[in-house]
Amino acid sequence: MTKTYLFFAYFFIFTCSHLLAQNGIQWSDPIDVSLTSGNKSPVVGTFNDGNPVLIWGNGSTILFTKMVDGLFIQPITVPTGSNSPNIYSFGGIDMAIKDNQIFIVYENFDNGIFIIKSSDEGNSFQAPVNVYDPIPGKWATLSSVAIDDNGNPLVSVILENTNETQGQFVMMRSLDAGDTFTSPVVASEAANGDYVCECCPSDIYTAGEDVWLVFRNNDNNLRDMWVTKSDDNGDSFDQGVDVDNTDWILNSCPISGPKIAPLSGDSLMTIWKSGGIGAIRVYISTLNGSTMEKGFEMVLPLSNTNAIQGSSNIAGANDTIGIVWDESGFGANGTDLMFALSTNGSQGLISNLSNITEATGTQKFPSLVFSDGVFHLFHTNGSGLQYRSGLVADLVATNELVQNTNCFALIENPSTNRMIRLKNTCQLEDFKFDATLSDLSGKIIGIWNNKNFNFSNEFNFKVPMVPTGVYLLSISSKDGMWSEQVFIE
Repeated sequence: MTKTYLFFAYFFIFTCSHLLAQNGIQWSDPIDVSLTSGNKSPVVGTFNDGNPVLIWGNGSTILFTKMVDGLFIQPITVPTGSNSPNIYSFGGIDMAIKDNQIFIVYENFDNGIFIIKSSDEGNSFQAPVNVYDPIPGKWATLSSVAIDDNGNPLVSVILENTNETQGQFVMMRSLDAGDTFTSPVVASEAANGDYVCECCPSDIYTAGEDVWLVFRNNDNNLRDMWVTKSDDNGDSFDQGVDVDNTDWILNSCPISGPKIAPLSGDSLMTIWKSGGIGAIRVYISTLNGSTMEKGFEMVLPLSNTNAIQGSSNIAGANDTIGIVWDESGFGANGTDLMFALSTNGSQGLISNLSNITEATGTQKFPSLVFSDGVFHLFHTNGSGLQYRSGLVADLVATNELVQNTNCFALIENPSTNRMIRLKNTCQLEDFKFDATLSDLSGKIIGIWNNKNFNFSNEFNFKVPMVPTGVYLLSISSKDGMWSEQVFIE
């Protein structure tokens, strides 16, 4: 059978290869940033010189620190005046940095969304500016902020009823470096249905006059991830694409939003979690930011049997990309952070992943940025917060990208009776693997996690009712990854 791999299959071929001889990143020892002063909603950023900046919440207080001469200064309280922030473990505050400017956004239940600006790298802060004060009967919540090329902030927020229903994402932009803001523009209308997820934060990416907003939608409890786009600096959002094929039906809010980051060229990558296909897992997907055409979508591998993946983040530039997520099931350690790195775009991500915390307690809510060859990671650690940096080294790759097919083979192709039969040709004992079946557009048909071969070194996949045609079976295990097109009758 002739194999004509589309982009989704192309991605798996390259990630299945033995690309790396080393991890390619050197992590610093963790620094305890907060032990007694709260650990809500950690956010990390960097100045032009690469020095990290950290904010987090302690009750209704926003705390700020930055690194100077290799050490973090004593945390200071960001002045919010009489409008105390409402901060959650997963969000409620956000930060964006450009040159020497810092913008911090937060919400106040009674008076709307506020932004605080520093023009001197956090040495002083101006009085809060009211970005948006919704009309009576409405509530603005979970704001996000980005800065355009001219140094002007853009703020997205969920506008919903005070009983947290019928939400829409709206966006306000400033034309004068944060002193005033335009009237809100609905940024989620291009998505299916009328409303968005009522308690899930969004993320913004901007380049030139283009602005992208990624968010979780709510189309009659179908909570897929969408990306909408404005090509007029945020004045209108008339383009949208569903980047999530898991179709998570949930009649309550999952309290989890996505993140977005640029790759090389026009490519963008999003990361998010979903329970639409079995257990809750973290997924990544790509799209062409220019044409708004979706690329591939895949689930991240599990490191532990019956583990649960949770909060995640993504950062990068050009062909260097890093993704981080929390995962349970590490014994006494509880929940650790997993990290995947590639310096050749999306192709190398899943070939190079590791547990980067390996610490007792619960490591969650990672915030990640990338600057001048260094990843900066800020996350919760039980009741405290930790920071660490990761210096990207040159990855050692083989000259030839060869699919690892040593341990897997289809017993028959085409399959019959909606059954895919897989053979373990290595005949290894306790050979656990994950499998994903998708159509050639990238839509996931089925997922099988933590499976093992039977005594005959075979495993049979019972395929859901699908039309006759060609599908892609993708396998990941501790010995590598493998994919094959299979014809299902």
